[in-house]
Amino acid sequence: MNEEISKYAMCVLFGGIFSLLTWVIFLFIIKGLIASCPSSRQIKHLIAVAGIVLTAGTFALVMPEAFNVHNEFFYLMLSNCVCIAGGSYLYKLEITNVTQAVQTQ
Repeated sequence: MNEEISKYAMCVLFGGIFSLLTWVIFLFIIKGLIASCPSSRQIKHLIAVAGIVLTAGTFALVMPEAFNVHNEFFYLMLSNCVCIAGGSYLYKLEITNVTQAVQTQ
């Protein structure tokens, strides 16, 4: 039992570290996408794809065996990708022009 608890603690610790790094990179990608194509109708699709690629890339970096359907981590990776993409589509993204935002303040 103690061995399982320590394995779980390590998973939580490393998962948190990799999630934070992935989130920071994802945030910069979103800011870059908004800056480069502020009026694109496809921006949510691009953000969702970026989130999926970053999530799958993190799993590929840490656990390449997770890309096997018979591995239990495959479904964890898949559910994370679905949650990231779904959250990207559900988020109400409002892109405002920088000069417009400055004038209203």
